[in-house]
Amino acid sequence: MSLTRFEEKNAAAGQRIPTFDPVAVNEELSDPTRWTEDLVYAAQQPYVGRRLMDEGVDAAYIQGQGKLGRLTLLAGVRVEDVSVDTFTYVKYLATPVAVEPDPVKRAKLDYGASSPDGGYTKLFPGVHLAFDITHNLKARASWSMSYGRPTVPQLIPALSFNDTNETVTGGNPSLGPQLARNIDVKLEYYFKSSGLFSVGVFEKKITDYILNRALGIVQSGPDNGYEGNFAGYTITAPSNAGDARIRGWEADYRQRLTFLPGLLKGLTFAANYTWLESKGRFAGIVPIATNGARTINVGMSGQF
Repeated sequence: MSLTRFEEKNAAAGQRIPTFDPVAVNEELSDPTRWTEDLVYAAQQPYVGRRLMDEGVDAAYIQGQGKLGRLTLLAGVRVEDVSVDTFTYVKYLATPVAVEPDPVKRAKLDYGASSPDGGYTKLFPGVHLAFDITHNLKARASWSMSYGRPTVPQLIPALSFNDTNETVTGGNPSLGPQLARNIDVKLEYYFKSSGLFSVGVFEKKITDYILNRALGIVQSGPDNGYEGNFAGYTITAPSNAGDARIRGWEADYRQRLTFLPGLLKGLTFAANYTWLESKGRFAGIVPIATNGARTINVGMSGQF
């Protein structure tokens, strides 16, 4: 190729910059005689990575609210019926080429359909109380049950491997949600000048915590379900096997700075302090605990 203007100007600096002719390279790569189709790869593609999931949720709730003097009561319950249908292919065998030389037929022998299903029906009740102690002071208390759904990769029974930890991990369509029973008690004082100060205590008890659980050991042999690989690896899958408890207290202060002049009246100062104590089984059977975790947040926001 011809020298560039940069190379002509800096020829004394040494050798030229490495270059290539795009037309020549394109001609080489475009030559079909230089390419060979990977028939094994093409035969396995309809099976590898085919992961389907359908989740259906039927839900209903009933809720009521009443007021007796200075006491307000809000209570209700929500019911959910969840069904999970999955489909994927798993390579159970490793048929030798000598037994079946055709890669398409060999893939049909090696891969088998896996379509485990799951589901659950859960109730989520809640009771919330509010009492006006004075015109500016209010007490609140609530008990409720909440939940966190499993993620899609946790539900689909597809396989992944970790050579460092020597594990084989698959999904679990029968996995249920993580459940939390919540208790909250709070006192709120409202300032006349658009402000609020509150102090509250809370406790959350989490059950059916989702964690990876050991189910067995991969056996040796060419037809161990993993093409003869991963002998001795631990088979794991997500399970509802953990629990946790979080308790603490929180103080919150918010004040709109209405005493400032002009547009500064729209500023609001906010400060929050949270103290936490947590304990739970997140892996294995030994509880993990943290005591006295503290968080402080201070900020300023504006509305003009």
